[in-house]
Amino acid sequence: MKIKKTLFTSCNLSLLIASIIICIVLLELFVRAFIPVSYNYWQYNRDFHHTFINNLDIVRNYWNYSLDFKTDSHGFRSKEFPYQKQKNLNRVLVIGDSITSSVSTPSNKIYTSLLQDYLNTSTSQWEVINRGIEAWSTDIEYLYLTKEGYEYEPNIILLQLSQNDVTDIVVYNITSIKNNTLIVKDWFEPPSVSQKINRYINRYSAAYRIIADFYNNQIKDRNNELNFYINEGYTPDFYTAMKKITMLIEVMNKYAAKKGSLFVVAIYADPRAVNKEYYTFWNKMQKNYLPYQELKKPIILLKDFLVKHKIEYVDTSNSINETTDYISLEDGHLSELGNKKMAELIYKKIVEINKKNNKRKTCVVKTNTKRDTPK
Repeated sequence: MKIKKTLFTSCNLSLLIASIIICIVLLELFVRAFIPVSYNYWQYNRDFHHTFINNLDIVRNYWNYSLDFKTDSHGFRSKEFPYQKQKNLNRVLVIGDSITSSVSTPSNKIYTSLLQDYLNTSTSQWEVINRGIEAWSTDIEYLYLTKEGYEYEPNIILLQLSQNDVTDIVVYNITSIKNNTLIVKDWFEPPSVSQKINRYINRYSAAYRIIADFYNNQIKDRNNELNFYINEGYTPDFYTAMKKITMLIEVMNKYAAKKGSLFVVAIYADPRAVNKEYYTFWNKMQKNYLPYQELKKPIILLKDFLVKHKIEYVDTSNSINETTDYISLEDGHLSELGNKKMAELIYKKIVEINKKNNKRKTCVVKTNTKRDTPK
C-alpha cells in the first residue's frame, strides 16, 4: 500500500508540473500572438551601469504601431561612429537619458537626427552623436563624457538634463560630497545571479515581460514615487542632490573648456511643472507628489546656477511641455512633434551662440540664412 501511495503521489506531482508547464507555454504563445510586448534591451556595463544591448536589430511593438530598433557596437541608439573624425567635419556629442534615446520614436525622427539635418549645409558638415540611455543620471553622464565621450572629438558637448535627474542621482548612489569636494565612484558592481536571470527572462519571455511591466507600473512605481523624499516637499536630501548635479555640471563645463569644446545644457522639465492638463492626468493616477506651483523649483534653481556660472543653456520646458501634442500624457516623453521642436530649439541656440562667439573656432556653425529657423 505504501508503494502504491508513493507512486500515486509521484504521478500527481508529475501531472501538476506538466500542467503548469503547459499553462506557461500557452500563456506565452497567447501573449506573443495578441499583445504587443517590448522586451528588455538593457545590458550591464561596468563603467556606465547599463547601456542598450550591443548591435541590436529588432522590432519594438506597441499597441498601434511598431518601429525598428537598432544599436551600435557600444550599446547606443545610433549609427556607428569612429572615434577620430574626418578633416573639416564638426561634431555634437549629446549625452542624456530617455528623452535623448527616445525609444518610442523612429531613429530618423529623434531630435539628434533632426538636429544633424538642420546643421548640415553645403559648406558645413556635422555629425550629431546620440549618447542617450534610459534612466541614466547626471553622474553616469559625467562618467561617460570623461571615459569615452571625448574620444569622439566633439566641437559641442550637449548635456540633456531632465528634472528627474534629481531623483535618479540618488538611486545609483555613486556620488558624494566630502569637504566640499565631489567624489564619484567610477565603476558599478556586476549584477547578481538573480538579476542576470531576471534580465534574461525579460529579454525572451513575453508573458513574464507583461507581468513585470504591470508590477513595475501599477504597484512598485506608484509606491516608490509617492514615498520618495520629495513627496514631503523639498527636504535637505533634495538640496544635496541638486548640489551634486550642479557640481557635476561645473566639472563637465571646465572639462569641455580644457578640451576646447563648447558645453551646452538642454533642460527638459517635468511636464507636470508646466502642463496643467498633464498634471491633472497624473493627479487622477495619484502620482503627483507635490502641489503644482512647487514643481518648477528644481528648474528655477538649475537656471539660476547656469546663469551665475555663465554656462550656456537652452530651456525647452515652456516650448515643449506646455503643448500636449509634443509629449506623451502616459509617460512624459517626447512625441515625434516634440522631438522636432527640441531639435529646432537646440539648433537655434547653437546659431545664437555662434553669432555671439563667431571668432571661436570650436563652434563655428556655417548656416544659410533661410535655415536659421528650420521648418
